[in-house]
Amino acid sequence: MMAAALSYRVLFSMLPLLVLAAGIARLSVSRETFLETVRDLIHRFGLQRVEIAGGNHAGEQLDLGNWLESLATQAADVDITGVTWIGLLVLLWAAYRLFDEIEGSLSVIGAGTKRRKAWVRVVVSILLLVVGPAFAIWGLAVLNDLTTQLEATGVSSLAKIGQWILSFVVVWGFVTLCYRFIPAGRLGWRSSGAGALVGAVSLLVGEWVLEKFVIGAVRTSPIGGSLGLVPLLMLWVYVMWICLLYGMEVAVIMHKARRRWSQLRSIA
Repeated sequence: MMAAALSYRVLFSMLPLLVLAAGIARLSVSRETFLETVRDLIHRFGLQRVEIAGGNHAGEQLDLGNWLESLATQAADVDITGVTWIGLLVLLWAAYRLFDEIEGSLSVIGAGTKRRKAWVRVVVSILLLVVGPAFAIWGLAVLNDLTTQLEATGVSSLAKIGQWILSFVVVWGFVTLCYRFIPAGRLGWRSSGAGALVGAVSLLVGEWVLEKFVIGAVRTSPIGGSLGLVPLLMLWVYVMWICLLYGMEVAVIMHKARRRWSQLRSIA
C-alpha cells in the first residue's frame, strides 16, 4: 500500500518537481547541462530500454526514456519567474506532498505512528529539492570524469566495471542519507548503510527483472501513443519503491537488533 501511494504521488508530482528542479538548477548550471543530467540519469537507470510498439495509433517504437526526456524539456522551458504566485504555490505543494508521503512511509516503518513536526518536514523537503538536483549534477559529473579516466586506460571492460561500481556506490550513498535523515526515529549510520545496501542491490535486481521478464512481455501499447507508457512507468516506480521500502525494513531491524544486543551486553 505504501509503494502504491508513493507511485501515485510520483505520477502527479513528476512534472511540478521537474519544473522546480529545472528552475533551481538553472541558478548554477545551464539548461543544456540540466537536460544532459536528466538524460544521463535515464540511461543509468536503463529506462531507454523500457519500450513498446506504438500500435495502430502511433506506428513507431516508444520508449520510456525519450518520453521522460520530453517531459524534462517541457519543464526546463517553463519560466518560473513568469508563473503567478498561485501557480508557484501549486508547484510547491505538489512537490511537498511527494516528500511528505516519503517521510510518512519511512517514519511508519521506523517509528510507528511517530512523525516529524510539520516545520521539520518542510525544511527537509526544501533541502531535498535543492540538494537533490545539485547532488545529481555533481555526482554524475564526477562519475563521467572517472569513467573517462578509466576508458583512457584502453581497457573497455575495466571502464564498464568501474562505471557500474561507481554508479552503485553513488546510489548506495544517497539511499543511506535518505534512511538516516528523512524518517522520524533516526537510525544509526551502520544500520542505515546496511539497509541501503539491501535497497541498492534490490533496485538493480528489480530493474533487471522488470526489463527481462515483465516489460519484455508487453510488446504493443493497448492504449496507443505515449499514454501506453504510463502503466509501464507506474509498474517500474512501484517496484522501485518496494525495493527501497524493504531496504528501510532491513535498516530498522538492524537498528533494533544492535540496540537489543547492546542492552544484553550491559546486563551481562
